[in-house]
Amino acid sequence: MIVKAKNYAAFCLGKKNYTEQELYKKLCEKGYEECAAEVLAEFTKAGFLNDRDYAYMYISDGVNIKCKGLYRLSRELTEKGIDKRIIAEVSEEFHEASYNSLLEFVRAHYGEEKISDRKTLEKIKAQLLRRGYGYDEIRNCFDDFDWSDI
Repeated sequence: MIVKAKNYAAFCLGKKNYTEQELYKKLCEKGYEECAAEVLAEFTKAGFLNDRDYAYMYISDGVNIKCKGLYRLSRELTEKGIDKRIIAEVSEEFHEASYNSLLEFVRAHYGEEKISDRKTLEKIKAQLLRRGYGYDEIRNCFDDFDWSDI
């Protein structure tokens, strides 16, 4: 039974990366509850499964490619079962990159426009909040674009 569970886990990891919790759920859904913990321990020890590396790649892609804020990425990783301490440690490395990503996003979508009314500014702020950026980041970004006086 454990050999089948290892083969299934290897098959799953061959298709995409999983967190420990996600892979545990997949193994349990397939009927390998009794040996799932043992398989996870073995895969973690072998280096095939690493939540810290997963969090690093997830945050890096989210910040640099998808222009998401750290708050949203942290919440998504928590839902995937990553420990909050790991998320906090990895997130510290991306504060400057997150702000630069925010500036690029705003410049690409709104940089050429002259924002003149409060309603449009609030819509932009709401969009950025949904993307996971914090109030302070947004305020600093608006200062850089000279929109803070609206």
